[in-house]
Amino acid sequence: MTKIFITFCTTILIFLFPAFLAAETAPKTIGGISIGQPISTCERPTYDHYLEEKNIDMDNGFRKATISYGTCAYQDEILKIKMKYTDKSEMFFKDIYKELIEKYGKPDAWNGDSFGVLTIWKWHFTDTNDNMVSLSIEYNKKDPELSMGTVIKLSYPAKIEQERKCVNSKRSHITDNLSNQKTTADWDDLLPQ
Repeated sequence: MTKIFITFCTTILIFLFPAFLAAETAPKTIGGISIGQPISTCERPTYDHYLEEKNIDMDNGFRKATISYGTCAYQDEILKIKMKYTDKSEMFFKDIYKELIEKYGKPDAWNGDSFGVLTIWKWHFTDTNDNMVSLSIEYNKKDPELSMGTVIKLSYPAKIEQERKCVNSKRSHITDNLSNQKTTADWDDLLPQ
């Protein structure tokens, strides 16, 4: 009976040891940051993209809006609006494009791809306060990385660039303070642990 018990326990350990070993060696950390930990455990300073965004569900011909606003030079000022239309058909895109030409004239630039998957037309204006305003309309026929259908955007490109510079200026001060830390990496630093 004792021999059977020892054989049974040994068999259980043989089967459980690889699972235990795998659980102990499963990678959870890379670059000093671990999955499953609270964000507060990150020792390095963190920051978001230089524009904050809010997504808003829409109606009346639009599916969704993404509103981008400043956090530095243009604190809380809306600098970009991206609206997705409900109608995803190419015919709708062609119709709205014609309406835009009728209202604002021919576009200043075309930025689509040569395969006809993505079509982008852009207009550039100056408002009454001498701010450059960009208007673009996009139609995505097939690219799964982008929203399918028609998207229209309004933005202040110069203000967005100033916002980027303001945020990057603040980031460079943070980076300068980290310059005394380790600057070379070995494989343990570069691979998940």
